[in-house]
Amino acid sequence: MKNSLVITAAVLIIGAITPAVAASASDAAALYSSKCSICHGADGKGATAAGKALGIHDYHAPEVQTKDDSELQATIGKGKNKMPSFAGKLTDEQIQALATYVKELGKK
Repeated sequence: MKNSLVITAAVLIIGAITPAVAASASDAAALYSSKCSICHGADGKGATAAGKALGIHDYHAPEVQTKDDSELQATIGKGKNKMPSFAGKLTDEQIQALATYVKELGKK
């Protein structure tokens, strides 16, 4: 009886967490689409008019893919070169989600 209660509790917890993770990923995609894709492109290659004019790095390139999450979060938060800062405009959680999304987008 005790084991079945533990298993039931574990299933309920996993079931509650899974939609939150999926929602977080879709939120990051929507956020990327609204804040980043104008320059970086939907595919992260930077092949937009703005991306070409600004010399934006391709997310698929090793110099982006080898950065750790904290480096990407710092770039998103503080800005870099001509990229604006998103600190104060996005929450820390949103910045973290975007950094994760950028890494995943570059792997596609």
